[in-house]
Amino acid sequence: MHTPRSLSGRGLEKDEAVTSYCLFAAAASVSGVKPIDPGRLLRDAGRRLAEARQARGLTQQALADELGVSMRYVQSVEGGGENLTLRSLAGYASVVGISIPEVFQPPATRRPKVGRPRGAKPK
Repeated sequence: MHTPRSLSGRGLEKDEAVTSYCLFAAAASVSGVKPIDPGRLLRDAGRRLAEARQARGLTQQALADELGVSMRYVQSVEGGGENLTLRSLAGYASVVGISIPEVFQPPATRRPKVGRPRGAKPK
C-alpha cells in the first residue's frame, strides 16, 4: 500500500488529494495500520531537521549555503511546508549529521525555537 503522490495540491487537485487521503486512511484502518497524517509527518520531520541543525550550531542561512538552496526553502522545510524528495532528504540529513530513520523520530518539541543559535553570528 502506498500514499497518494501528493496531498499538498502538487499533482492532485485539492478535492482529489482529500479523496485520495480518505481512501488511503480507510484502507489503512481496514488493514489494521494506523493512518498517518501527512501534514503532521512533514511538520515533525521538519522539526527534527531543525533540531539537528541547531545541535550542530548552524543558522538556517549557513545550512542553505551548504545545501545550495535558499534560506526560504530551509525555513519552509523546517516549518513542514515542503514535501522533500528522497534525494533532498538524504542531502539535508547528511549535512545536519543525522540518519534518515532519525528524521522520522518524534521531535523533542513541536514548537520551534526563535532566534539564532548561541554563538552564531550574522553574515
